[in-house]
Amino acid sequence: MTRIYICDMKKIILLFLLSAFTLQSWAQTMTVPIQTDRPDQTESPSTVPAGHWQVELGGYFQSDKVGNINADVISTPNILTKYGISDNFEFRLITELSSQGFRNDGAVDYTTGLTPVIVGMKVNILKENRKKFIPKLSLIGHLGLAGAASEKFQTKNMFPQFRFLMQHTLTDKTALSYNIGAELYGNSPELTGIYTLALARDLGNGFGAFAELYGYFPEHSDWDHRFDAGVTYLVNRNIQLDASGGFGITENAPDYFISAGVSFRSK
Repeated sequence: MTRIYICDMKKIILLFLLSAFTLQSWAQTMTVPIQTDRPDQTESPSTVPAGHWQVELGGYFQSDKVGNINADVISTPNILTKYGISDNFEFRLITELSSQGFRNDGAVDYTTGLTPVIVGMKVNILKENRKKFIPKLSLIGHLGLAGAASEKFQTKNMFPQFRFLMQHTLTDKTALSYNIGAELYGNSPELTGIYTLALARDLGNGFGAFAELYGYFPEHSDWDHRFDAGVTYLVNRNIQLDASGGFGITENAPDYFISAGVSFRSK
């Protein structure tokens, strides 16, 4: 394995500085508050309004201890860029700089690089009908580009991903959301199913909170179940901050993970 180099840290810092500068240049002009897919694992059925850009940027740390060794995953930054083609259809681009490796008695050995770039779309299918308990329904489709990655993270094949996204408005301040889908990864022919279930609450004064259960169910491996919770803060209608954390429920899940980020939308 290779170690993290100073140049990688400089790239990370530069990306965050550029994002902070962009925040200052985008004003609060839209009437509908920003709707994001982070920080929970449950993707929102809402799409970006037509003609607008939205960037959701964050950092993620995951650790799983086996004996005296900590197996870590650090994703900083992970960036979801979205553009509204129409009011019911958005283009999506996911890029991630990832470090994966081990810590043992103070020694660190990580492999760092760009994971495969993912492109895709989200389309609205069904409007919510609260009286009939019919959820708002959307579909996400992604395709991972095998060669569009650092050498250490390239995959043999391109890999598809899809999810159906559902959301019920329970009260004016509470929503229940859930996803169901599946994905392949380029180095494995095994199909992995995905489920999520999240309860979100508007706390007032720009604050929100959520609690979530989610997991993965591979065709030929043990299921992986996890729990997380977090908070969001709406700075204005176009900018949102978030922080979250969680832990694994099953033995094959990570011990714990934390995340923080910022999302912003063009005027």
